[in-house]
Amino acid sequence: MSKNKGFTIIELVVVIAIIAILAAIVIVNVSSYIAQAKDAVIKAEMSSLVTMGANYYADHGNYDGFWDYWNGYDDTSGIQPLVDSISSKSPAGGIDWVSCDPDAYCDFDGNTKWCAKVRLNVKVGPNLQFFCVDSSGHKLTGLSTTVYCNAKNPGVCCASNIPGACP
Repeated sequence: MSKNKGFTIIELVVVIAIIAILAAIVIVNVSSYIAQAKDAVIKAEMSSLVTMGANYYADHGNYDGFWDYWNGYDDTSGIQPLVDSISSKSPAGGIDWVSCDPDAYCDFDGNTKWCAKVRLNVKVGPNLQFFCVDSSGHKLTGLSTTVYCNAKNPGVCCASNIPGACP
């Protein structure tokens, strides 16, 4: 009687199932790390937007023209590449409510202040997170219901869940 050498079909199925489970675990963890890395880049680039805004204000004495790119005009401030980079990483496809149009949510005050927020990739449970920056250098992260551009004090990031964060 000859003995067959090799694996049974059951052994092969068990090995394939184990490999599939391990692969699924790795993919979920890698996806989370990729989203966190994108958010770190978004925050860094939004912080660069603050620096570019400060430089623009120092050169011009106001923000008139700094937001031209969003208002459909030629980019006179040089922020288009930065905005395009941020837009490519945000799940919303761009910076939310940054047009300094009085009807939009990017609040401004006589072109002396501005505020912009962007949706991040990582959620807190089922809730979306946002990152907000303004011309004074405030940087806030939080849920859409708690982080916003302040309507009472235009051009300022506000976090309703942080005492003293809504000037």
